[in-house]
Amino acid sequence: FMTRVNDVFETPARKAWKANNTKADYFISIHCNAAENPTAEGTEVLVYELKGEEGKLGQKIQESFVESLKTRDRGVKERKDLVVLNSTSMVAVLVETAFISNPNEKALLISADKRKAMAKAIFVGVQRHLGFYPEKTIEELKQSVKVKYNFSDETMEYLMAYKYSRPLLERLDEH
Repeated sequence: FMTRVNDVFETPARKAWKANNTKADYFISIHCNAAENPTAEGTEVLVYELKGEEGKLGQKIQESFVESLKTRDRGVKERKDLVVLNSTSMVAVLVETAFISNPNEKALLISADKRKAMAKAIFVGVQRHLGFYPEKTIEELKQSVKVKYNFSDETMEYLMAYKYSRPLLERLDEH
């Protein structure tokens, strides 16, 4: 259920009310960050509490997002003051995808392909949280392949520079 599909402002309280009336299990609020400093960059996920399911879901989304879009990892942060996190009856997270005030990250937000990749990264994070997406993280794949084939750090750097490094690592990891 989408609380907002048009460019019409709704208060956070209204969004929380709508979400609570859907009887959904999860509430994911997707945003663009902004800062006065145009060099501010990265992705972060905000949660009401770091412990418990919210923190775990936030971490999975953060890992998936940073891994797939290569944005700076700003971490998962506790924010008890946000209405969409403190007034929803389900597990809730707020994803700050990128900084619209940063020219490089604004380009990500403008690109339809990058926005689709962002949506997929959030989806994959939710799947990983639910245990429905057994895919290894890129770090897990790198470690597995390095150990399995006794590759040097230099060889691993070469593999990671390859445009299709993830599919290559997956194939190597399977065999």
